[in-house]
Amino acid sequence: MYQNIEEYIHSHRQQMDVEVPDDAVWEKIDHVLDQKSRNLWERYPWLKVAAAVLLFAVALGVVMKTSRNGNTQGIVADMPDVELPITAEAWKDAEAKYESRIEVLMKQIQQVSIADDPQALEYNQQIESINADLNKQRMLIDATTYQPSQGKRMLELYEQKILILNKMTDHLLKPAE
Repeated sequence: MYQNIEEYIHSHRQQMDVEVPDDAVWEKIDHVLDQKSRNLWERYPWLKVAAAVLLFAVALGVVMKTSRNGNTQGIVADMPDVELPITAEAWKDAEAKYESRIEVLMKQIQQVSIADDPQALEYNQQIESINADLNKQRMLIDATTYQPSQGKRMLELYEQKILILNKMTDHLLKPAE
């Protein structure tokens, strides 16, 4: 007998090449190869839905975190767009819009006690100072002696007050971490 397997294969090669695999064998091989070449999305179609839900949840979380972190873009957008020098009629319209926005913020703040919160008390002091300045400006403004510079100063004070109120609501109404 042959002691080396390689010699045996070389000497009996023609006898071995006579056998041809059945067509069913080739079909099974093709089927297995096709399965292995499919990608992850084809094997797990529900994975697309899970990825979309995850992406939506992350985007929603980013939007919510941004809105809680004192983002004042919404407040600034609510402030009236006023061209300077401002006329007396435009001033009255702008003042009404500012007062309306301030009222909304004040209602939110009134839902929470600020007595034990040093940061809220500091904001409150800033607001009281602005209110005192606004009262001085109101006393100076008279319909007959109205000056555009007076209206501009009051608008600046209203904007400061709204920004401080927004910081205060964000501080007081933020969820506990």
